[in-house]
Amino acid sequence: MMKKNLILLMFFIFLSHCGYSAVYNDNPNSDIKITLLNMSGDREFNNKIDSKLRRYYNKEADKEFKINLSTNINKQIISKDATGKVIDYILLGSATFKISSNNINETLTFKESLNIKNIDDTFEQKKYEDVVKDNFASSINKKLILKLKKIK
Repeated sequence: MMKKNLILLMFFIFLSHCGYSAVYNDNPNSDIKITLLNMSGDREFNNKIDSKLRRYYNKEADKEFKINLSTNINKQIISKDATGKVIDYILLGSATFKISSNNINETLTFKESLNIKNIDDTFEQKKYEDVVKDNFASSINKKLILKLKKIK
């Protein structure tokens, strides 16, 4: 029994030092600088994306990107019950980035969606939607940074 535990312990020690790193690693030493020129659309969603991009604002970097941001959050009903009460809906979030750099003018659009069950408590419903919007902003931020790092 003791030998089995020792082998298991050694396995976990070796596994923890295997050199794994996440694909969407938030590397603060990246070589990009972002200047957000203009934001339009859903103000709350813009602020969430803006806060995620702040780490790239005042950096000294080789690549500088000037970005105009346009966002949209939409809530669409999927199903209702016999009384007309909403049961399910879909929350759609999209962000369009117009990027300009030294020799690049590009437009990138990222979309996120999630089906949500309606909750009777409106406070809890709003709180859950805020968490979903924050997750959308994080996902969109990571996708944008990944694309910007690939631009030469």
